[in-house]
Amino acid sequence: MKTDGVIALCSKARQALAQAKTIEDFKDVRDVGEAAIRLAKSRRDVGIEALQEAQEIVRRAERQLGAMLPEVTGGRGGYRKSTNTTLVDDLGLSHMQSSRFQKIARLPDDEFEAWIDDCRSSGEEMTQAAVLRLVSAGVDRVDHAEMPLHEQFSEAIEKVVSRFVGRLSDRDEFASVRDCLRELIEFLNKEETERGVGRSGKKTAHARAG
Repeated sequence: MKTDGVIALCSKARQALAQAKTIEDFKDVRDVGEAAIRLAKSRRDVGIEALQEAQEIVRRAERQLGAMLPEVTGGRGGYRKSTNTTLVDDLGLSHMQSSRFQKIARLPDDEFEAWIDDCRSSGEEMTQAAVLRLVSAGVDRVDHAEMPLHEQFSEAIEKVVSRFVGRLSDRDEFASVRDCLRELIEFLNKEETERGVGRSGKKTAHARAG
C-alpha cells in the first residue's frame, strides 16, 4: 500500500467529513485522517500533495470539534457541575486536545482558508503546530475580555510551558506537569463558576449580593 493507500484513506475521510454531524463523527474523520498521515510519512514515494490532503482533513475535523465542544460541555473541562454535565473525558478527548481544537476553531474562516491555500502553494505541511502558531499570531487582535477567565489562564500557562517542555527528560515527567496543569485549570474553572466571576474578571451583581 503506497500512494494509492493514502489516497484511498483520504477519500474515505473526505466523504465522512462531508457527512459528519456529531462529535463522534468528526473524531472518526480525524482518526482516518491521522492514519493517512502516518502512512504517508512512512513511505518515501508519497508526495507532499498526498500528505497535505490528509493533514487538511485532520485540521478541518479538529476545527469542527473545537467549534462543537463548548456547546456540548457548556464550556467545562473536568469539573462536573451536575450529573447532566458532559465532560471532555466523557467524549474520549484529552484536555490538551480540547484546548487546541477550540483555539483552531477561533481562527476566522477567511484566515483558515487562506492558510490552507498558502500551504498548498508553498508545499508546507499543514501541521497542528503551524495552525496554532497562526492562531497565536492573531491573539493581539482578539479581545481577551470575551474569554472566560479559566481559558485566559489556560492560554497563558500553555505559552509559558511550551518554552521549557522540551527540556523535560522523559514521558513520565511531562505527564506529571500536564496533570498538574490540568488540575490547576479545573480548579480555576470551578472557582470562576462558584464565585460568579464574569468574563471581565469582575464579580456579577448576583455574586456581589451574596
